[in-house]
Amino acid sequence: MLSHCFSSQIYSPIRLFRQLTALLLSFSLVGCGSGYPPTDSWEVAARGNYSAALSEDGQHVVIGSIMHGGSLWDLQSKERLYNWNHAKEGFSNLSAVDISADGKFAVTSEGSNLVLWNVADGSPAGFWSAPGQIIDLALSSDGHFALLGLANYNAVYFDIKNGGVVRTFFHKGRVTSVDLSADDRYALTGSEDQNAILWDIESGEQLKTHSHERPVQLVALSPEGNLAFSFAKYDRALVWNTGTGQPKFEIPMTASEKQFGVEYSSAKFSAESRGLLLIGDNRRGVELWDYSSEAKKGRWQAQKKEITQLASGAAIIDLVFAGGSGVFFAVTSDGLIQKFK
Repeated sequence: MLSHCFSSQIYSPIRLFRQLTALLLSFSLVGCGSGYPPTDSWEVAARGNYSAALSEDGQHVVIGSIMHGGSLWDLQSKERLYNWNHAKEGFSNLSAVDISADGKFAVTSEGSNLVLWNVADGSPAGFWSAPGQIIDLALSSDGHFALLGLANYNAVYFDIKNGGVVRTFFHKGRVTSVDLSADDRYALTGSEDQNAILWDIESGEQLKTHSHERPVQLVALSPEGNLAFSFAKYDRALVWNTGTGQPKFEIPMTASEKQFGVEYSSAKFSAESRGLLLIGDNRRGVELWDYSSEAKKGRWQAQKKEITQLASGAAIIDLVFAGGSGVFFAVTSDGLIQKFK
């Protein structure tokens, strides 16, 4: 029985390390940037988020809030469905969360502990301990496995339904960001050793490496696994070919932006429209890029909370395209869901 280890409370009428750092950094950047405002915005965490994950279908979001633990929300009704904490009493500080592409399972992590949840009824489906502190994670398309970026310089492909490490991928620094291809064949890892590496999950083979001049803070993999996005602070943000390891397109940044800390905090390739990439930064900005034509298609600016609230600046900590309607959602580190078109 798993129920004695968890809290999954139904309500009626969203990564701890990296996301908290982005939230704190964003306080000093209020007023920077510009763009189209959201068409809708609502609060899901009064004191902000450690972590957040939007479902691929734009139906749900998992929140790891700063003060009130984990929860699952319905994006259409704007209602909280369940509280998800790792113990019956108290609130969990969830450093990383994700939802499977099929929308059936979600995973939450605190320290080295993992819980797999059923999205349909909010019940826990498994509780496991990873071989190190979890910094980032990505859930496989069916929710059976999770790619974990660890503080012990490794990434592991973990069987989250039966328990145990299936494959280990080695770095020489903490693994700060991870992602999976849509078919769960490839893994992408980014590390403080300044490398972003593409791996073959079945064989464990290191396929291609792109080296930065600074620690890698963010990676994202295209659905087909043929393109990767990687970003290193005070260095470059670029799309590169995973077959050759060579850059395809570098996101333009001014010298002052590189020097004074524009940081990309989230990235998402479109699964439906090839060539499109959404990028969120630590100044509430979201940009849509067509990397095929190297053209910026638009910029939006997330709404900020009232001055009386905790944070007046915020980082974009997750993004998702909501079908082919030109709509997308973003989650900000100050606890808001934002809808753009």
